[in-house]
Amino acid sequence: PLFAQPPLYKVTRGKSVQYLKDEKALEDYLISMGLEEASLELASGEVRTGQDLREVINDALRLRSLMDGLHSRYSRSIVEQAAIAGALNVELNANRDEFEKIAAEVARRLDVVSEETERGWVGTVTAEGGLKLERMVRGVKEVAVLDMALIGSSDARHIDQLTGKLKEIYSAPPVLRRRDGTQEISGPRALLDAIFAGGRKGLTM
Repeated sequence: PLFAQPPLYKVTRGKSVQYLKDEKALEDYLISMGLEEASLELASGEVRTGQDLREVINDALRLRSLMDGLHSRYSRSIVEQAAIAGALNVELNANRDEFEKIAAEVARRLDVVSEETERGWVGTVTAEGGLKLERMVRGVKEVAVLDMALIGSSDARHIDQLTGKLKEIYSAPPVLRRRDGTQEISGPRALLDAIFAGGRKGLTM
């Protein structure tokens, strides 16, 4: 016989107590709490709330799970900005001139989301067609390569399918507004972090 699993989490907010069966249920709960009275204002002036904002969160969760499957040698923050810029598109990659422009766009995006003292990203296309991003921080050169093993992978293809939606939301950093303040959002992972943090406020577990 199958035994019922005891719930994994007990969460208390004010006088309300809920039992959540697993990590996914906890995440869903935190998202629904984090979305309360939240809105995301895009650079275009458009505002996403409620179910529309939940869909933006769902895309961010999908991107996160796809990125979780990548080899650890790929920096998640760089892959994320590359995805928004459309750099994980193997067809675009075949056109070197076009891809040089995308490399520059990824570098520009990284500068936008970097601390002021850590900007100066330069994006180039490698001999075999991958993407190389580098910067100098306090005299130390930092180099990240998104190689053809990544760009040509099925993971990259799945990530690239989200690019249209990602561009719409994050082409310029949107602003998340909640009761407790506003926050500029650099990308999908930052949005998830902010929503989860909002969901945890006033919560005991």
